[in-house]
Amino acid sequence: AFDTASVYYTEGLSGESLKEAFEKGLVSRNEVFVTSKLWCGDCYPQDVIPALKKSLQALKLEYLDLYLIHWPVAVKKGVTFTNLTPHDVVAMDTQEQVEMHPVWQQEKLRGYCNSVNVHVSTWAPLGGPGNSWGTGHTLDNPLIKDIATKHDKTPAQVLLNY
Repeated sequence: AFDTASVYYTEGLSGESLKEAFEKGLVSRNEVFVTSKLWCGDCYPQDVIPALKKSLQALKLEYLDLYLIHWPVAVKKGVTFTNLTPHDVVAMDTQEQVEMHPVWQQEKLRGYCNSVNVHVSTWAPLGGPGNSWGTGHTLDNPLIKDIATKHDKTPAQVLLNY
């Protein structure tokens, strides 16, 4: 899985890596889940499609598996689609992406999302950049280190497997 955004400045490098992997036959496109995000400055209606096209071009892809709005913006109570077929409606996927790892498990949010059929995916599985609840220290967490040692893995491997 690749999780990127134009604001991360990683789409170009990710695109080169994906292209090389596809060309060498290391992996096929349908085996890779690629997520990118629409940045706040591109949320005006006339900017969404150009931003998506720019991301696709940088990633050297014809489609994304998931395109997220990076941060909530002032929109109406819902998102409206037009001209969907029944197949399109059934195939729609709703997700919430949040910082989540063993130190911050987001139990209430995950429970609620599960109750309304919203998939929860994670960003910062190794811990966030640091904040009031100390999640920037997941790699140094004694319990994570103990689990890693017990299973002959690195703390990062334990966190990513979580």
